[in-house]
Amino acid sequence: MAPLKGYKGAYYEGGIREPFFVKWPGVVEAGTINETHIIGVDLYPTFLEMTGATAKDGQVQDGLNLVPLFKGGTLSERSLFWHFPAYLQSYGGKGPFEQRDPLFRSRPVGVVRHGDWKLMEFFESGDLELYNLKQDIGESRNLANSHPETLRKLHGIMKEWRQKTGAPIPSDRNPLFDPVAEKQAIEKALALRKSFP
Repeated sequence: MAPLKGYKGAYYEGGIREPFFVKWPGVVEAGTINETHIIGVDLYPTFLEMTGATAKDGQVQDGLNLVPLFKGGTLSERSLFWHFPAYLQSYGGKGPFEQRDPLFRSRPVGVVRHGDWKLMEFFESGDLELYNLKQDIGESRNLANSHPETLRKLHGIMKEWRQKTGAPIPSDRNPLFDPVAEKQAIEKALALRKSFP
């Protein structure tokens, strides 16, 4: 949580930024700290390497083998992607679903992290949120309007990844989605979180 926005289940940093611990005597030196960004899909190729197993012929591996990183090496810079094109909780905007948490995977979203930059695209509204995580880890300042070149670059990376992977995008808008009510609910949730120590 604080200073991160969101929490488990959210696609803000509070929900997707996690520490990763490795204990591998004789390979990973105790006390080593590495700031390289990794993602869950990296585990499969890593475990294959660690166990000496091989993937089936033609099997696509979305992640990278982390063993070179564990041994003190580096990984090539890459973009990380999160794609959630559905509603986890029912969305009504008003009425019985009004109490749902607006920051908990309740909105279909695509996310790309590239270097210090992160772009979020909310599918039901088309809203884009751009953050420089090095300068604003709490994702409090949406830079989409003030950094149009970075926005275009990351949006292009995201679109290319979607096309390459065949990632689905909702084609029908949710008729119950109310952008004004959604914005108010998010602001209310963020204000409530700020009131806690």
